[in-house]
Amino acid sequence: MKNSDLVLLALFVGLSSTVLGYYVGSEFTDPVIEYQILTVEVPKIIVVNHTIVEVQVVEVPQIIVQYNTTIHEVLIPTPIPLRDFPDRSTLITFILLDDTNSFLYEPRWTCMDYAMRVIKNAERLGYRVIFVFMENEAHAVCMAYVEEEAQYVAWEPQSDAIEWSWRSTAAG
Repeated sequence: MKNSDLVLLALFVGLSSTVLGYYVGSEFTDPVIEYQILTVEVPKIIVVNHTIVEVQVVEVPQIIVQYNTTIHEVLIPTPIPLRDFPDRSTLITFILLDDTNSFLYEPRWTCMDYAMRVIKNAERLGYRVIFVFMENEAHAVCMAYVEEEAQYVAWEPQSDAIEWSWRSTAAG
């Protein structure tokens, strides 16, 4: 085999394995494989007085992979800034209208699930509700800050019963 043939063979194998390796490792779908003729100049070794006198142009087939992918712009909504409850009557109205307490307690629906659902429902309305885990009782309740009264109010999300409240400044 001539040196120029070895160069061509190495070039073809290298290009093919690189392209195919990229295809196998990619996460794109629905590729379109085309065959394209790539022109590569390969020197043919004809030496006269230590000088290459002939350059042969050789056409080498190369596999081209095109992907039919579309990039879609995904709009991420601006988060609603959460606010504290303006007064106690707004908080009590929210607690009474929230239907989380209507779910049945069972091994797969626990006090933590009640509290997390109330928090999500409050977030949808733009209110901040805090998750409180009472370690000594191994129980979860909800708590919110009421601005007008400057107090925190904690309640049982399973029964809507107010557990305790205390005056304090908002904790940020």
